[in-house]
Amino acid sequence: MNSKFKYDYFRVRGFFPKGSKAKIDIFTKSRLMYMYIARAAEGKKVRNRLFKLILKVYGRKFGLEFQTDNIGVGFSMGHAFCITINDYAQIGNNCSIAKGATIGQTASDFGEDNIKAPIIGNEVWIGVNATIVGDVKIGNNVLIAPNAYVNFDVPSNSVVIGNPGEIHKKENATDLYIINKIKPGVEEL
Repeated sequence: MNSKFKYDYFRVRGFFPKGSKAKIDIFTKSRLMYMYIARAAEGKKVRNRLFKLILKVYGRKFGLEFQTDNIGVGFSMGHAFCITINDYAQIGNNCSIAKGATIGQTASDFGEDNIKAPIIGNEVWIGVNATIVGDVKIGNNVLIAPNAYVNFDVPSNSVVIGNPGEIHKKENATDLYIINKIKPGVEEL
């Protein structure tokens, strides 16, 4: 089992995967199944190509469009449906994303030589149908509210609300939203 996936599993379930219970969880919970396949598809080995093909099929079924190569550990999807993350976006550790969220490039950025996608820090919670686009940096401990549109940099310890997005400074912005955090040095028991 991929070591990154173990941390993703921990974020969703609150304990590390062990035994048949973990296997049942992986095959019955769509968000865990997708992350298991996506983490297995990371890299360029021949075996990973098979997982990439399975990932594409499974992604179409649930409307999920992303790879995990640039996503940190402890990634969690609230509801694994209709989520799009640009292949060039970078996402930190302990991030959560909800149904319908989009992380992508702006229309003027199209073309392989000029792709600039968001860089998202650690402990960021992205709400339902939120959109983050362009060459932007989102700091640590940021909450992007449902339906927010973000096309600008967001400092750490902030909440972004509305369309157009409006920044509100708030310490511990994600404390009630990011549960089962992976802390540095946390090891499987």
